This record gives sequence, structure tokens and C-alpha cells, in this order.
Amino acid sequence: MSRTDLRQALKTMQMEYVEMPELKLTLRQAGRLWTMPLDQCQAALATLVATGFLMQTKDGAYLRRGTPPVNVDTIDPATWALTRPSATARPA
Repeated sequence: MSRTDLRQALKTMQMEYVEMPELKLTLRQAGRLWTMPLDQCQAALATLVATGFLMQTKDGAYLRRGTPPVNVDTIDPATWALTRPSATARPA
């Protein structure tokens, strides 16, 4: 997945969870909703869990934790990991 695709996927996912605070999706549901291959969808969801924006329930569903959206510019598209934000980086 390219850097642009990663940014767009994460922004779209966060936007949906912000607009629908009670949204609770399984991996398969999320893949269908965002028309993403499951491996890419799982990686994006895992990134949002790692940043604290989402949490995963015991039954595997993804819920918003209530934290602000993540600045997607601080996520490395090669590893899907958070990088250290630069001094000039602004929240999304």
C-alpha cells in the first residue's frame, strides 16, 4: 500500500469512527465497508489500535476509545508504525 493510500485509509477509518462513535466492526465488516483487502484493512486497524485511537474487543471487533484522531503524517507507510513527529508536524 502506498503512502497516499495508507493516509487515505487511516483518515477514512478515523472519520467514520468519529462520525459514528458507537461503530463496532469486525475485520471482515471493516474490509467490506472500506472496500479494502483484509490484510491491508487488518494492518490499518492494528495501526489505529497501536496509536490508541481504537481498541479491539475480546470477540475481535474494533471500537473507538475516545481519543482524538491520529496525525497520519506520523505513520511510516513501510512499517505501519508511528514515527517521531517533527517539530513542525500538525495534528490532522
